[in-house]
Amino acid sequence: KNIERINIISCERIREEINKMLVLDNPSKAFDMLKSIGLFSVIFPEISYDVFEKTKKILDKIPDELVLKLAILLYQVKDFETVLIRLKYSKEIIKQVSLLIEGLQYVQLYKKEWTDYEIRKFEKKCRNITADLKNLCFSLGMKGTDGLFERIYVMSSDNNLVPEKDMFDGNELIEIFNKPGGKWISNVKSCIEELQYNNQ
Repeated sequence: KNIERINIISCERIREEINKMLVLDNPSKAFDMLKSIGLFSVIFPEISYDVFEKTKKILDKIPDELVLKLAILLYQVKDFETVLIRLKYSKEIIKQVSLLIEGLQYVQLYKKEWTDYEIRKFEKKCRNITADLKNLCFSLGMKGTDGLFERIYVMSSDNNLVPEKDMFDGNELIEIFNKPGGKWISNVKSCIEELQYNNQ
């Protein structure tokens, strides 16, 4: 009966308490407490505790950064965005967590047979979160991912990745093709990007 009283507490208040728990020295203990009093499944109906139990200790090991902690908490949840929206996280937090979880899912596809094309495509998509992904992969014990980040490092050292700056911006393309702006600009940029993935 007391557990049901959680429903009268606002999502914002619950979210703030979750945030506090996540940045504790040992957040796994806080989640164990939630489980013992029957609140874990009430607050997180989307998360299977049996599955979460295998990774909860990782929360104790990674840096006390909220986005990283949320990514570990939710990366095995199919509809992780639903959880974040329900708890009324900001659009920016949802965006950052989504990028990390999608990056982890992308990393899991890695095979040593990946071509340079595939490495360039991965690195371009995950460029701004590569360091965090590497940290999370190490913490999660994802076997084989060291090879991915080593290849990215080597290709970067050889200037063999897609440049950070676009080859042409929209205004330059308008001038080159002498036509008004439109959807064609993004199509041309996609074609150029594809050539860069192929190192052409």
